[in-house]
Amino acid sequence: MAKKLADATGADLYEIRPEEPYTKADLNWQDKSSRSSVEMNDKACRPPLADTDADVAGASLIFIGMPQAVVKYMDSKDFEKVDFAKKEIIELYRNDIKNQEEENKIYVGNILENITSELSKHEKSSTFKLTHVDKNARYREYSGPLNWLREAMIVNEARNVTDPSPALTLNMGEKRFKCYLLDTGLLINLSLGRSLPPYLSGRNTW
Repeated sequence: MAKKLADATGADLYEIRPEEPYTKADLNWQDKSSRSSVEMNDKACRPPLADTDADVAGASLIFIGMPQAVVKYMDSKDFEKVDFAKKEIIELYRNDIKNQEEENKIYVGNILENITSELSKHEKSSTFKLTHVDKNARYREYSGPLNWLREAMIVNEARNVTDPSPALTLNMGEKRFKCYLLDTGLLINLSLGRSLPPYLSGRNTW
């Protein structure tokens, strides 16, 4: 996938490699004592790289990605395995949230699990209603968790602007917003919960 992108854009390829390669045990996120789990929970952790030769100074655009689902399809040509790979990523999100020291981490999970239901509202003016997540919800309690999801690059917020003038932030409604997953493929899987899509469940939908 990276090579195809590089060929299409005329870009150079560079692999980011850790100085000490990760073993399968290191990457076991279900083991709280594994190397990756310990590093993930240490905000100051910066694992050393194998080299620092990437020539990024003159680059105008840098593509960085870990396309697990794409790689899974290229290796297997099996949509069910692709779907499982995406479900694993969502479970990683959920476990990351549980392991964070965010004060209101339960609110972070509440937002994530309700993104698809809030986007399913068909009214043009509909926004993410925190009261649908928790009837007693207050924006001040959820602003931190929203910011956590945004900084983790899991979600993107689209905020309501009352006047499309150059000074957009002056006319931005803080409490009126829509929330999206940055990864559309994961958004689809999140909407299906833990069930398989119809085309994978043995039913003929074509």
